[in-house]
Amino acid sequence: MNRKIERILIVFNKSKDKAEAIVSEMKEFFDDKCLNIMDVGELEHSDSRLCADLAFSIGGDGTVLTCCRALSDCESTPIIAVNLGTFGYITEVEADRWKETYIEFAEGRLDLSKRKMLSSYYRKPGQTEFTFFSDALNDIVISGSGISKVLKLDMFINGCFGGAIRSDGVIVASPTGSTAYSMAAGGPVLDPYMDAMIINPICPFSLSNRPIVVSGGSTVSFLVKNDQRTGICLNADGQVLMELGEGDAVKIVSEKKALFVNPGRRSFFEVVREKLRWDGGIC
Repeated sequence: MNRKIERILIVFNKSKDKAEAIVSEMKEFFDDKCLNIMDVGELEHSDSRLCADLAFSIGGDGTVLTCCRALSDCESTPIIAVNLGTFGYITEVEADRWKETYIEFAEGRLDLSKRKMLSSYYRKPGQTEFTFFSDALNDIVISGSGISKVLKLDMFINGCFGGAIRSDGVIVASPTGSTAYSMAAGGPVLDPYMDAMIINPICPFSLSNRPIVVSGGSTVSFLVKNDQRTGICLNADGQVLMELGEGDAVKIVSEKKALFVNPGRRSFFEVVREKLRWDGGIC
């Protein structure tokens, strides 16, 4: 069954070779559609005005992360991620196959896949309500912003005290983000379609502070303790940043989803094996 596609959002990274050429091709190909074309540098937080029947992300994985944040309130807008980057873990569509992928999708021959996102909030001392900070596809990170010193955080899961963390910081990762910063910090690899979150201390002072996996329906919170010896910052996907102070609280939930057009050419484990070089001849 053919899909009705009238409005198309095109997000591109103009610093990537071929990006503007592909946008020109799309303008010509979609001459009967309503196009909204934006450079990735113009986007930051979610904007419901960007909602469309389909979105193209043209760039690398970083472009996809920005695109997902911008569309986090448009969960019915599927994304075709066109790879112009060097790694291409999330961007599965090669530059010369965007048109073929679009046609297959429009004709109803490609499925959609949902990826869980993270939403983060902060609360200053004396406040009773949390304020929205940012959504993220990969991870929310609390880390030092100055000379490397151990941070002191209290962790809560669903309101229950989960322990004190003394470390260089902490990563809360989605299943998609499990193969990003969290994996580099020793965290587990999760199937990207799981409903879960990883809490991963960065270089903890105590070796008993290990990464843990919690249900995607959990609420994960942190309290910044007093007597910190360094500045502290909160970041989303390594792209959106704010400073935290002593007594600040951070809350992270996983309620939103990003919607991707699945080219269906490779399984998750084929992608992992290739991108992470798990091909040492064992099998």
